[in-house]
Amino acid sequence: MPRTALTLSDKVKLIKLKETQNLSTNELITRFKCGKTQVYDAIKNKENIMDEWVNSKNSGKSKRVKTPSFEQIDEKLYEWFVSVRSKNLPISGPIIQTEAIKLAEKMNVKDFKASNETVVEWKQKISRLIAGYEAKDVYNADETGLFFRGIPTKSLVQKSESCSGGKKAKDRLTVLMCGSMAGEIRKPLVIGKSKKPRCFKNMDISSLPVIWKFNKKAWMTTELMEQ
Repeated sequence: MPRTALTLSDKVKLIKLKETQNLSTNELITRFKCGKTQVYDAIKNKENIMDEWVNSKNSGKSKRVKTPSFEQIDEKLYEWFVSVRSKNLPISGPIIQTEAIKLAEKMNVKDFKASNETVVEWKQKISRLIAGYEAKDVYNADETGLFFRGIPTKSLVQKSESCSGGKKAKDRLTVLMCGSMAGEIRKPLVIGKSKKPRCFKNMDISSLPVIWKFNKKAWMTTELMEQ
């Protein structure tokens, strides 16, 4: 189903339907033919949206709310970051800044400056983002590569002993862990290369203590993340 960008009028209607009829997120997505993020953003920012609606009515102008260009750069930059890290290549802050500037030029976004935010600034930003939410509704998720056949790359040896390394095992899974601020741990997501590996023979995959997904590279994809 094609997704459309919500107008200011659409967002006001969405907010009113949520408040008067308590429609679910999926019902709102179907009715307005938009993405889940747009629904969440409209509900979260309802006060600002209603203020903007009143101001636009008073001025006699109707405005269309567009996604900020800087957010589009963030999305493209994250896709690039995931792709590079999946190849186990090192990334530093200056490298990310350089890539962000390249993306801005490519997307013809003016007045863009690649920021170098500190941990302190991010802590302040997170505090603002989660203000008004209960701890049980605030989650953090992160993914990592798991080389499940890997062995230690360093070893203690005798002074007279020579130590040579063997071939590194490159069999890899992707694991996504997610937990709430209140301490609730969601079932981990594990991504492999096979729909049903041999070790799962005669086993009900749905009974595993993890959610099993697969693709040919065992990578996180946009489709899997949306699911």
